[in-house]
Amino acid sequence: MYFTILEVCMPTDRETVTLGALGAILTARVAEHSDLAGAKISVQYALQQPDQEGCNWSDDLVIGIGPNANLYGVINVLKKLIPEVRAKYNVEI
Repeated sequence: MYFTILEVCMPTDRETVTLGALGAILTARVAEHSDLAGAKISVQYALQQPDQEGCNWSDDLVIGIGPNANLYGVINVLKKLIPEVRAKYNVEI
């Protein structure tokens, strides 16, 4: 078994999910706010190597807004949510 330097130096307890599943997790968490239902969040891409915190996905998101969701409300929720989710999940590469 081979490991990269980052894997040896930064072990992680993150759960591994697909990019689609990660988007669904973010969408569901945003939808917990009834005034933001109708938003859809997509994660654009995985990183080639984990970042300094050991996370391997970009927080560069695509946000789809339905007719009942407020963009600024979604962004405010995501600002608080992203650090928590990045600490909990990595994506399959």
